[in-house]
Amino acid sequence: MRLFLATSLACATLAACAYSRIDPASVTWTQKKNGFVQVDYTLQDAPAFVTAQLYTNGVPVGAAEQAGLSGAINRIVRPGAKRFTWQMQDEALVKTKLPEGSWSVNLTATDFRRLPTYMAVNLSDGSMAFYASTNAIPGGVADAKWKTTHMLLRRIPAANVTARLGLGLAERRDANYSQLPPYERTFDEDWYMAIYETTQGQAISLGDTTASVCGQNSFANLNNAPHKAIHATDWQWHPVDNATLARATAAAATLTARAKAGSGYGFTFAVPDEDQWEYSCRAGCSQDSYFGARNDSYRGTSDGKGYLVTFQKAQSYYGGTQANGFHPSYQDAIPVGQMLPNAWGLYDMLGNVCEWCRYTHGSVNLTRGGDCIMSGETFSAACRETNANASRRRGYRLICTLTLAE
Repeated sequence: MRLFLATSLACATLAACAYSRIDPASVTWTQKKNGFVQVDYTLQDAPAFVTAQLYTNGVPVGAAEQAGLSGAINRIVRPGAKRFTWQMQDEALVKTKLPEGSWSVNLTATDFRRLPTYMAVNLSDGSMAFYASTNAIPGGVADAKWKTTHMLLRRIPAANVTARLGLGLAERRDANYSQLPPYERTFDEDWYMAIYETTQGQAISLGDTTASVCGQNSFANLNNAPHKAIHATDWQWHPVDNATLARATAAAATLTARAKAGSGYGFTFAVPDEDQWEYSCRAGCSQDSYFGARNDSYRGTSDGKGYLVTFQKAQSYYGGTQANGFHPSYQDAIPVGQMLPNAWGLYDMLGNVCEWCRYTHGSVNLTRGGDCIMSGETFSAACRETNANASRRRGYRLICTLTLAE
């Protein structure tokens, strides 16, 4: 059975429709055997994120029933003739010959420059899904898969924004940490940024088996039995440490290649430049950190030394107490996502491990964000640690640009 179907096209603006649209006359479905339905359509003009809603007698088919969609749907597709398949889940539907006129589909083509807020990437094959809000994300942002086998990224609203960067409004310059005076940068496009620092589980999913200092092997050798038991299950959620910029760049290149193969029209993953990192960290805050300006309440005594206390101690050991596995002998980072995120839902932008960035100002390797054993002066969006080398305090997180890779 083959039937022409009515379609509806959703565009953010009338102008967007000129860039990405589906030819209504091209949309047909064909019922196959064993509960399969084949839908063909033609996307015109420009790449788009295409989604579908199926209907029976005008009633929307539920999300569970639409789980059987595969092919050129729910992803970025190139212009041209496309096809996707629906494998019906309901046994009664599988045995039904679809009556003419009782089935329809609405196809939505969204210009790729107006993609939803959250991008989810399967690290093994590069396949992608997009979600409009945290409520729509399967399992929520705290689900273990987003810290191991998948990566969840948040769209950062930056296109045509002129951002104030450098020293915050209440911040004093410290020569030891190479902060820049206030300056402005206008960004050309949005990007997606991983909501978590790259974890050891994610690195393994990307084929990187370089051992972390505070990782599976070191935790397995702990003499402290309670800590050993805790880390036997949570080590893969700890951020990668002992990383180099080259290692971070290699992980980005691997994911770029997999995304291109998995979606048919790949995105480019990268280590952020330092302005992208700082803008993402601030999330609209003009003070020195996204949790507000530091003040004298951060000053204290640590191990008898009078200096700004480490963020780990100032913020209840950065979540890493004896009860949940912080081990003083290691002064280790903790599993990602335990502290409150910034306003854009990014976790651990300050603290845990320093994050590698591509340089923007000068030509030195640098990290941003401070770590679990550095003093409180480093917990500032503007703080730059230059001439950095690999150590157990160095990790990274990736961004995905909206300039599609050929």
